[in-house]
Amino acid sequence: MKNGKRWCAGLLLFSLILTAAGCSKPEEPAIKQREITKKQQEIVLDQNEEADETLNKTFEKINKGLEEYEPPAFEEPAAEAPDEEPAAEEPAQTPSEGDKAQGEAPAEEPAAEEPAGEEPAKLDETPAEGEASAEEPGDPIYEGPQTLEEYLSLDGELSQQIQQIGIEAGMGISATGNDLCFTYTFPEELDEDMLSILKPLLQLTMMEMDSQGTDLARQLEEATGLQGITVTIVYKEKNGKTICQGTFGGRP
Repeated sequence: MKNGKRWCAGLLLFSLILTAAGCSKPEEPAIKQREITKKQQEIVLDQNEEADETLNKTFEKINKGLEEYEPPAFEEPAAEAPDEEPAAEEPAQTPSEGDKAQGEAPAEEPAAEEPAGEEPAKLDETPAEGEASAEEPGDPIYEGPQTLEEYLSLDGELSQQIQQIGIEAGMGISATGNDLCFTYTFPEELDEDMLSILKPLLQLTMMEMDSQGTDLARQLEEATGLQGITVTIVYKEKNGKTICQGTFGGRP
């Protein structure tokens, strides 16, 4: 793969030399241009190989971690109970003089007699048409995290493992929705000539990484039980400008 990319870079370099020399015998300025371009080519190829090696090792470590991963049993986050106000204390009642008197119980009034032959009225317990039943449905069952971003926010161990792999590789790894994004930033300053050689090489890398990116997305789906996970690779210049990117996976 490395030899093939060097061949592509050599072909691009040859095209640049022919353009600069006008397809004629190179003069002194053309020779100087050839030397500068060759040096740039070496820098670009070294940077590209380092990026490929970093990305491949990062994918391998995450794949290995997912093979040994055991998903936890997620529980619905407990809702915070509102603060209860203390019950107001009732004032103590002072006994009246009548209560103090002994042997003076109040006379009981005779209970009113119900007229014979009449039954008490019964309430109609049948709900009227259109009225909702008094029974309310139970609380919905918590089905766990619905996106990869939510999953990693609840599973701190897996999230920390992925972040640590990214730190060791010098890459940024972040989850947004159902997408896990790998960002590689080139440490060297790249001018326009270098970018003209590097960008086709990175596009070739994207084509070669299609199967690896798709496999990682599917392995994440199997480990988390989620569907529609994607993996995105982003290459950036030192100044933060995106050179190219590609997204893999995302089966329905």
